[in-house]
Amino acid sequence: MEAARALGAYYTPAELADPMTRWAVRGPGDSVFDPSCGEGSFLASATGRLLSLGAEPRRLSDQIAGVDVNARALSRARGALLSRHPGLRWGRLAQDDFFLFARENLGKLTFDAVVGNPPFLRTQGRSVARKRLELETAARGGISLTADASSWAAFTATACGFVRPGGRLAMVVPREALFVNYTKPLLAMLERRFASVNLMALEGSWFEGALVKVALLLCEGVGPGVLRLHEAGRLGNLEELVEAAPAAVPAASWVWSRIPGECRTAAAETLESPHLAPLTSMASVFIGVVTGEKDFFLLPTGRARELGLPERWLLPALARPSHLEGSTFTATDLALLDRAGEACRLLAVPTDYAGGEAGLDAWLASGRERGIDRNYKCRTRSPWYSVRRLLPAPDLLLGYLVKRRPRLAAGARAIHSTNNLHRLYLSEPWRSSAALVAAAAYNAATMLSVELLGRVSAGGALKIEPGDATRVRLIHPELLGRVPRAATAARAIDRALRDGRDDDAFAMADDLARRATGWKARDLSRLRRAQQALRDARLR
Repeated sequence: MEAARALGAYYTPAELADPMTRWAVRGPGDSVFDPSCGEGSFLASATGRLLSLGAEPRRLSDQIAGVDVNARALSRARGALLSRHPGLRWGRLAQDDFFLFARENLGKLTFDAVVGNPPFLRTQGRSVARKRLELETAARGGISLTADASSWAAFTATACGFVRPGGRLAMVVPREALFVNYTKPLLAMLERRFASVNLMALEGSWFEGALVKVALLLCEGVGPGVLRLHEAGRLGNLEELVEAAPAAVPAASWVWSRIPGECRTAAAETLESPHLAPLTSMASVFIGVVTGEKDFFLLPTGRARELGLPERWLLPALARPSHLEGSTFTATDLALLDRAGEACRLLAVPTDYAGGEAGLDAWLASGRERGIDRNYKCRTRSPWYSVRRLLPAPDLLLGYLVKRRPRLAAGARAIHSTNNLHRLYLSEPWRSSAALVAAAAYNAATMLSVELLGRVSAGGALKIEPGDATRVRLIHPELLGRVPRAATAARAIDRALRDGRDDDAFAMADDLARRATGWKARDLSRLRRAQQALRDARLR
């Protein structure tokens, strides 16, 4: 089971596989392929569906095919098929990496129905060579995915190449497919390939041990076609759910379907306004320090003193976006975290340390006993205990995860961070404007750009990857600096955020944006409604 989890495999329950195969398998002679067949839940369900439609038992072995890299899972899949019909003992199941299988068989094999649940591996969980293989294989199917795409996107794109013209594709995909930018090329390709493309977000959790929410991708016919987005609390009959689909959404603007229609024009026009600029035009963005074992390298001040760790190698650092309560972070904030016993001291041992500090030597020995030196990030550096990419303390910190609002704070020049926060370094003309830039970033336009760029993960949290962070759109500091009493407004926004008065802070940030840009208050109100609609959709 753990080996399967490492491969991104969470095997599909029958209550999900059965309705999908009922939708995809239409006739007794249909051929069915599962490119990530695992323990055979889809193929066993498809076999039952074929038999119920009157399939000839002696032909079943030629109609069912599957691929999986896990030999143990394939053995169980054969058992599942055998339980449906004895003639399936030697079904067409291959142990292989699907992308290598596709390189050999794309253009040679096609099926009436391709069904499955692809691995949901993130970009951080795959090697450079692995990602290259996936992207190159997907490109053979006519789709150019970005390097930040999760594995399931390339997998699904490649699986399309095995669908016979006029056939069906039914795949489980992460619910983030409704939100993230890297799926746009995939959805556009599906619209070209199929007459009907349905992306159906499911409520609840369907996979034991997995926090990710899922959606169903149902495609059929010969394109070009249309894309429709759904919300489904209960599955039932998928054909009826597809028939009751909402209006089609153009692939180029599908994410905007969750924004109220009356807000879209104002949102689109404002985000293209010359008053806004991408973060990358005024700052450099770096992810925080990757320690390899946060609990070992990040300690409370009291604990570090008990251990006798040298204070000169204990840097103040934050590991949680929630530590940024306002739009500034101050020495007082750090002192309060210290008194609360929060782990906010980063152990930064220099690479040339040769021993001799008794407390540190004992702590490093305990780390070796715990196997921390064998953790991936630790074993790839020398020495294992010396963290890399410390860099100078940044001008601003930006939370990697967003719940109800972004976490962006200035005044943090003496503070480092782990990779739960991004480090932002403003260009020289704007370094003195950090507090104003951070406070103004809570305006509706900037917060909407965050919602549009981020990736929805477990619990509705929004992930802001480094590449996404560079494209967040901010009001230019030069415009903000021209607003009378702008610094006073920034301090008021900071106080409201710290007091938990988010709506007041947002209103003040919108007013600051209006005075800096000349935007109309009613348009900012529409942008705020658009931002809140996207936020509420993901939090649901």
